Amino acid sequence: MMFTAKSVFLILMLHIASGDVNNYGAVYKPHPIHIHELQQSMLKLEKIDGQLDMEVIEKLSSLSSKHLLSALQTLQGVSKGCQEGFDDLTSSLSQQWVLQVFDSWGKLGPGILEGRTRFPGNFDECKNASGNLPAKSVPFESNYCMVYLPIIPNVITLSMGTCVPKQCNATEVTMLYNEVLSKVPELPLRAYSASCQEEDYTLSSGRIAALFFVLLMVGLCVVATLFEGVHQLVNRYYASQMEESESREETTPLIPSTQPVAGKSSSSDSYSVRAILSFSLYSNITKLMDTNQPPGAITCLNGIRFFSMTWVILGHSFLLISFTYIDNPLYIMTLYKRFASEVIMNATVSVDTFFVLSGLLVSYLFLKDFHKRKARLVDFAKGLPLMYLHRYLRLTPAYGFLILIYTSLLWFVSDGPFWPNYPTPPYQTFDQNCVNNWYLNILYVNNIFKVSKQCAAWGWYLGNDMQFFLVAPFIVYLMYRYKKIGVAFCIATILGSIVAALVVSGEQHVTFAISPLAHNNVTTVEDIKLPYYNVPWTRYQTYGIGLLAGFLIFELRKRSYKIPTLLNLALWGVSAALCMSVVYGPFSANMGYHVVYLPEDIFYSGLARSAWALGISFVMISCSLNQGGWVNEFLSWKGFVPLSRMTYCAYLVHIPGLLVIFNTARHGILFTDIQLTLTLILCLTVAFLLAFVFSLIFEMPFINLDKLFLAPLSLKKGRDEVVVKPVEEPPPRYVEREAAGYTPLPS
Repeated sequence: MMFTAKSVFLILMLHIASGDVNNYGAVYKPHPIHIHELQQSMLKLEKIDGQLDMEVIEKLSSLSSKHLLSALQTLQGVSKGCQEGFDDLTSSLSQQWVLQVFDSWGKLGPGILEGRTRFPGNFDECKNASGNLPAKSVPFESNYCMVYLPIIPNVITLSMGTCVPKQCNATEVTMLYNEVLSKVPELPLRAYSASCQEEDYTLSSGRIAALFFVLLMVGLCVVATLFEGVHQLVNRYYASQMEESESREETTPLIPSTQPVAGKSSSSDSYSVRAILSFSLYSNITKLMDTNQPPGAITCLNGIRFFSMTWVILGHSFLLISFTYIDNPLYIMTLYKRFASEVIMNATVSVDTFFVLSGLLVSYLFLKDFHKRKARLVDFAKGLPLMYLHRYLRLTPAYGFLILIYTSLLWFVSDGPFWPNYPTPPYQTFDQNCVNNWYLNILYVNNIFKVSKQCAAWGWYLGNDMQFFLVAPFIVYLMYRYKKIGVAFCIATILGSIVAALVVSGEQHVTFAISPLAHNNVTTVEDIKLPYYNVPWTRYQTYGIGLLAGFLIFELRKRSYKIPTLLNLALWGVSAALCMSVVYGPFSANMGYHVVYLPEDIFYSGLARSAWALGISFVMISCSLNQGGWVNEFLSWKGFVPLSRMTYCAYLVHIPGLLVIFNTARHGILFTDIQLTLTLILCLTVAFLLAFVFSLIFEMPFINLDKLFLAPLSLKKGRDEVVVKPVEEPPPRYVEREAAGYTPLPS
């Protein structure tokens, strides 16, 4: 438990969720985490050894079935149904299933001083404990419950698995456990609550509708794949017939045949056929795995996007392991003392890499389009509505299906002692906030409205990125028409965001030293409505730097400019120094080698992200000019192309995927370096496998439809037509037009 509270603190700073998992996930209650409460808990946790009464632990370890049987005989105040269930147990002691009920209870074991607090017993043995009762037509049914037992109030709470009759509720289970504890002389402990696994798998009308739409998409993909197979066979047949026909007409070789090729769709049918093929798994797999890149593409972005997404997934996996899946938390504490741990504790800058990518691509692609079409202001204005619609339709379908599945269906995937279980309705969901606030995500304002009750909290990035996209075209067009004024204005917006970050981090007392070992001399600010980490005015700075980077790449490529060798090497050194200082600079503070005061927090929180963005931007600029050497060659490896296309969906699905992996576990794991490494590799692999499937079914069909019906509108020519192409911006996308496949990625 020592590590639990501290690791939750880290979770907050990386903001992968807006709630906490009580007692290693036994009761999943999303609510805002108050940093000051966690800091107070950490101060208390440092004194565990002095507070823990080993005599109490020994007595608790002595609990046995005889105490349970004694408690069943004296228990009072429970409901009639629950009492009948207990009577059935005591009257059937000779039955095998009764032994299963008793044997499945969690027993106190070793490792408390190493931070182990969960003793779930045997979940499956309890659920399978069922048998016929004498003189009763209804068989005995059991239910699994978790009891919470504070052995040091407000510091250490043990989670103990129990197996009880299905008729008993959580309050009655708590009463039973306290009755059992009372049978041990001089044992002062008492359970304060319990949670029982909800077993109502009845689908509401809303869930049935959600399941229908998911199955509809799957069905469309299957049917379209079969249709494409038949379509190709028919085309090949008629093509062979045409070849035979042409071979028989060799007597007039100079006169080409004017007969239409049978089997090919006419112009009136082509859209319907192509619309059906948009859902074909075969075509979409071919597109997704294609490694070809268009001329002029900034190929290094594929590798940067993939490794940044990998950083995000590994960081989130590590933190989820730290407080949901581990039974020796003090092992994790030893990892925090290693220099390499800074990569995890400062992983939030991976998000800023995607903001830089997003701004760079918007700027570069828009400028190329403006230059090619010599866009006037009126043309730009006419193109805006279509451009916004295009972007919304490209991002939202996959995002919407993710929220639909996460909210309505994911709970039914599995079960286990740590499976999400709410004490109040609705029970069957991974995120109660999504029940009422899902629409804020679809409108991309979830990062500024009801932030403390945010649905799918990792979607805060998408909200920011969409908001930046709304204003970015105006800044880019200004840079296109009036270079100096536009660049100056863009720099001014960046400086304004930096100032906002400095002010907000000072007001909210944002600390950069988040290690459990750090000494922060900073008071906590309560009831923060708009957290520093979420709001666009503090996060825009890196996006704005991306806009400038895209402008520079466009101008330098247009002039075929090459950075002088010595200057290029010097800037690579500066870039590496900036990035390394941002990631590894906080090591001293995180290790507690010095006390961190508010000015130091403000300085780092306000400037570190811009420093990282400047460093990573130069890497992109240098590589885009083919002056990145082996770094550019490595990042441009074709194998990264398919992986980079999957990063958007990997971002969307990795948190739900990880929650299923960890919460479906029957017990925790005693980790070692090798075990941790293998688990992290598993998490990364699962995330991309899920992304592959999710992209094929819920993303690429809509990308294809968007190209089919909206893209032609953006390519119309003429003075009065729309001339601004919608940017292929949502992260990992398969795009045919030049460089449009290089899109940013949430994190």
